[in-house]
Amino acid sequence: MDKKQFFERFPETSVIGRDATPDELVVYFDHNGEVGAWRENRRTTTGEGEILGLDDAAAARHRYAHQRAPQPQDLDSGLVERNWVRTSRKRGMMTERTLEGEDVSASFLDRLGQLQHVAGKVTRNDAGELVVESWMDGVRQEIAVTRNASVNVKGR
Repeated sequence: MDKKQFFERFPETSVIGRDATPDELVVYFDHNGEVGAWRENRRTTTGEGEILGLDDAAAARHRYAHQRAPQPQDLDSGLVERNWVRTSRKRGMMTERTLEGEDVSASFLDRLGQLQHVAGKVTRNDAGELVVESWMDGVRQEIAVTRNASVNVKGR
C-alpha cells in the first residue's frame, strides 16, 4: 500500500508503537479495529504499508499495550517519556509514551517556586490528567507533575 492510501486509512494519532533498527523503522497503527504497519527503509526513506492479519494484529496490540499514546492533556506533563528516533540522516521522529503504571520519583517546582518531591505510581485522575498517586502518612494524594520536572522511573 502506498503512503497516501496508508495514511488516509491510519491517521498519525493512532500510533501504538515503533520498532527501530539501523536499517528499518516500523510504525504500528490501530484505527477502527484494523492494525497497520508502515515499514520505512532508513537509508532510502522509502516505505510501504500493510494491514496486519488477525494473529499479527493481536500480537502487536499485546506487545504495545503498556506503551500508551499520550492524550492531548498530556502535552505539558512531565510523566511522558519523549525520545527522538532518527529515521534518516537528516530526518527524525519524536516518540512519546506515557509512564502509566510505572513507579516514579519526581522533583519539580510548584506554582509558588517551592521544590516539591513526590514518589508513587503514575495513574490518570478523574479529569484524565497524568498524576503521581502517593500515600503520604496514610493519605492518598494525586499530584500533577509539570513538563520541566526531573522524573526517574524506579527499577531502570
